[in-house]
Amino acid sequence: MTVALYTTLGISAFGIGTLIHAASIRIPAKLEADYLGDYQELNPELKLPTPESVPSSFKLVKVRIQSIAKLQSYPVTESALTVLTTLLVHSFGLNASTACLWVFVATLLLLATIDAKTMFLPDQLTMPLLWFGIALAWVNGSAISLHDAVGGAILGYGLLWGAYWIFRFVMKKEGLGYGDFKLLAAMGAWLGATAVIDIMLFATIAAASLSLINLCKRSVKLTTEIPFGPYLCLGAVVSLLTELSMQELLFASL
Repeated sequence: MTVALYTTLGISAFGIGTLIHAASIRIPAKLEADYLGDYQELNPELKLPTPESVPSSFKLVKVRIQSIAKLQSYPVTESALTVLTTLLVHSFGLNASTACLWVFVATLLLLATIDAKTMFLPDQLTMPLLWFGIALAWVNGSAISLHDAVGGAILGYGLLWGAYWIFRFVMKKEGLGYGDFKLLAAMGAWLGATAVIDIMLFATIAAASLSLINLCKRSVKLTTEIPFGPYLCLGAVVSLLTELSMQELLFASL
């Protein structure tokens, strides 16, 4: 690979990262506006529906503009996609398979950004990502078999579904969103069942570690909700780009 090619890829990725950044703001706002419009049709007495006027059981999470305003002046998303694109091409070469993996990683970046800002993972992104992964395995366009892709999707969804109900039974409240289930299922469809375990371990350790640090700094409370999607996405990227196994690291001494 020449320097000119990497430079071209980097500039292109940076530009697409700008679009992803914009989409991470527009998509949740558009979905919420559409939802409120549908709610008004079902409840015509609400002449001016607002997020506050809709019962909490029907709300979408509002875009927290104030919490992301500080990030907008920094090219975080753009830089992240540039680095990820470079690493993908360096690791797998420039071919059709890498292009598919790039779509997977770029979508993960969009989902992670949306979840970090809104604590909401839209089905309009997670479900196509899931089916695209299974379809690639079906046409032998993936590094894993169709059997492993379907198994990974089932394990990914079932693992978080089980964790959700255990947490709800013990703590008497919800600890995960259904979007997280579908996101991990999509990751399983792309990377396989073994990767699902590694992603889950990585995300849990990373989220717990950062939460502990923030608790010590007193920047959050025990009751503060945090998005889990970004940690899952980071775990998926680490699993994809390296041969690092969290299971081997954790249990090598046993």
